[in-house]
Amino acid sequence: MTLPNRASIEEDLDNRQGWVLLKDGQVAAYMAATDFDPNYEVPIWAGSAPYWALHRFAIKKDFRGLGLSQLLLKKVIAFGQENGIKSFRLDTGKQNQAVQHLADKLGFVYRGIITVTSDSVDPERRAYELLFDK
Repeated sequence: MTLPNRASIEEDLDNRQGWVLLKDGQVAAYMAATDFDPNYEVPIWAGSAPYWALHRFAIKKDFRGLGLSQLLLKKVIAFGQENGIKSFRLDTGKQNQAVQHLADKLGFVYRGIITVTSDSVDPERRAYELLFDK
């Protein structure tokens, strides 16, 4: 895993927003679920707050192709639902077909293009939402 960087992961974990998936005792996958993203403050979403923004997906190279992204995402969504979260949002670069496929597979709905202000190289992202009981 090269991205996300160590500082981001440590901050997520300190804030109890980081999720780690272990396989055979090794860290295999990581993602963050935050309760706010300033880039998501645009009127494209069908759901309202509270929501979780799903970010920083990473699968260690040795564990790719095993369906662990889907497993981790499903676990995080289930935990969120158990805690009253009804809207899950994510964004991805236009070229990241793996995340787009995963979003489609899990029932996320494409909502449009958002601009990620912290990315000066490729700020336009495809935005997706999974909504449970408005």
